[in-house]
Amino acid sequence: MKQSDPKQETAIQHLRAGQLGYATSLCREILQARPDDPVALYIMGIYSHRNGNPEEAIQLLRRSLGVDPDNFDAQHYLAMTLCEQGQIENAITHLQKALEINPQDEAAHYNLGNIFCIRGDIDTAIEHYQTAIRYKPDYLEAYHNLGNALQVKGAYFEALAQYTKAVSINPSVQEVHVNMGLVYNGLKEYEESAKSYIRALAINPNNDNTHFLLGTAYLLLDKNQLAQKHFERALEINPDNAAAHCNLGYAFVQQLELGAAMTAFKRTLDRDAGCAEAYYGMAKVISRLGQPEKAISLLREALRTRPGYVEAYQSLLMHLHYSSEATAEQIYREHLAFAAAYEQPLSHGLQAHTNACTGRRKLRIGYMSPDFRRHSVAYFIEPVLAHHDRGKYEIHLYHNNWREDDISEKLKGLVDHWHNISSFSDEKVSELVRNDRIDILVDLAGHTFGNRLLVFARRPAPVQVNWIGYPGTTGLSSMDYRITDHFTDPVGVADSLHTEKLIRLPECFSTYRPPSEVPLAVSELPADKNGFITFGSFNSFSKVNHEVIERWAEILALVPTARLVLKHDHLSASAIVAATQKLFLDNGIEQARLTLLGRKPTYLEHMTCYHDIDIALDTFPYNGATTTCEALWMGVPVVVLKGDAHASRVGYSLLKNIGYPELIARNPDEYVGRAVQLARDTDTLRKYRTELRNRLSGSPLTDAERLTKNLEQEFQRMWDRWCRNVKQEDARTN
Repeated sequence: MKQSDPKQETAIQHLRAGQLGYATSLCREILQARPDDPVALYIMGIYSHRNGNPEEAIQLLRRSLGVDPDNFDAQHYLAMTLCEQGQIENAITHLQKALEINPQDEAAHYNLGNIFCIRGDIDTAIEHYQTAIRYKPDYLEAYHNLGNALQVKGAYFEALAQYTKAVSINPSVQEVHVNMGLVYNGLKEYEESAKSYIRALAINPNNDNTHFLLGTAYLLLDKNQLAQKHFERALEINPDNAAAHCNLGYAFVQQLELGAAMTAFKRTLDRDAGCAEAYYGMAKVISRLGQPEKAISLLREALRTRPGYVEAYQSLLMHLHYSSEATAEQIYREHLAFAAAYEQPLSHGLQAHTNACTGRRKLRIGYMSPDFRRHSVAYFIEPVLAHHDRGKYEIHLYHNNWREDDISEKLKGLVDHWHNISSFSDEKVSELVRNDRIDILVDLAGHTFGNRLLVFARRPAPVQVNWIGYPGTTGLSSMDYRITDHFTDPVGVADSLHTEKLIRLPECFSTYRPPSEVPLAVSELPADKNGFITFGSFNSFSKVNHEVIERWAEILALVPTARLVLKHDHLSASAIVAATQKLFLDNGIEQARLTLLGRKPTYLEHMTCYHDIDIALDTFPYNGATTTCEALWMGVPVVVLKGDAHASRVGYSLLKNIGYPELIARNPDEYVGRAVQLARDTDTLRKYRTELRNRLSGSPLTDAERLTKNLEQEFQRMWDRWCRNVKQEDARTN
């Protein structure tokens, strides 16, 4: 900075010593003598800015630079003041001029990085942070903000490296630990995320947001009581933290404390009426109470407040299958609307596939699911993986869940490649699938929670297929095929309600692996020792709508000595128990005739519950699958109601494949009639008890080798069809 007299020099010294008042007094004297003195104008600009008059500050600083444009400090200060006023481009211009004067000033590079971040030019921001660090290797703030910029780009490991350097310089900066936690969260490393937040709270234990973030990490780790503790602490510090109220609601949902959950969600909406996550959470509660129509209404409200809420939209699609009021045509149209909103924007500029079409080479098959763990999807897919011809097929599993268990380990041993994609973006997963050169990519989730359908929308594989995880169309034009059978999706109407081409396997669309780890014998008929018939249903309570309750109550009324056992994890919740009892009481059935069972600690104990059931009652319009197979394995006949869509025809398919059409009803009245008739015929029940397991064991349902061969034949046909189309297209263009 140029200095021409002792007063200027003294003013500068006062400024550097933090004595702005003394500096400005001298500058006023200077400006009386020299109104355009650049040093005095610069210091007066600082004074105006710090006294809340940024417009005046900008004028003074510009006047200073008009006289002395090479004043680095004035250029720098003007840039920062302009940035505060939202004049981003002007701020960048002046910081660049400052760096022309002093290109090695680390603070100017750092601040220019901050401004480029505001502008959204993350790559340029990164360059300036790196330059600042080059000139000042211990620049903590630059390491921190470089980490933040890298986090925005999704470069999580690189971000962690910068945060680690910042911590090594000063481990007592809370914000650095918080941002490390956010990176670990992005990587789905929730344990490490929680540790970072704990370190942040050790520095400042009274930060409500940090308690909220730690609670959220515990929520994702299924440590729900710890999550609850930290959400409640966040609310002690700041009762108006709407996000903490909302996630406290989710912690209560996970603990099945549904009344407390609803209270938390309502408190969220009191503070933030547009919180879509609160409506979504309320829908979860209502769904567990067996009210799909109310859940659908809440999900639509979530979408109204946040139109791009993919998870809520997909939950809505799933709940439409539970509803007895939604028609097949309505459900189809909703799926098309989803595709228009989320798939269509991704359909432009898709890359061509270069997979080789030479001969009958070994095909690469990829299966994608969040459920390669203890889940019904894993139980259905395991025997298929075990029987795939590994000489003809190279098998990849893409698991979209950070949770892995003993079943995951078992599946890894059945395939060539295992990929955990839970921390990958859709773009990264698409790139991975392309790099693996997958020929046929199979979705096993549909619109269920944890799906990666928007990966399929990017078409990373030449042939894309949906199978077993979802009871209807995905709605995506990028999904080429859906595997089903003639029973669940008969030729005709079903084809018109799918965007996919339906591939009907000869017998059944899936296979059942009997539980070899549970060598449990079939019991004698419970009615023989009890003196009364016991009906049962172990289906998810999301499938138990008001019409199902009404029909079950009707059956109990017609068989006055009978009892009904309902079992599901949700029945561990007192609110669900009370709501269920009330629903039956409203339909004339007293509590004494109901047995409501919650979660059992082991699978053996779960299966043993079938020893108390004479007749199983299926749900509708969304049938059971695993539960039906388990009941049949334990010698319990299942009365099913055949509907007009896949979800309502699964029971029909299962019973047709084992040869018991007499258990299939065509309408609700017939469903009631068949259940009542069967309850009055204990001889037939004893016959079912003795023969069902053998019949199931000898049926196509348990012939995994046969189903896998049929599946492989269809895969080969799909591939041959794609290759023919490629060759025809090449012939046309040449």
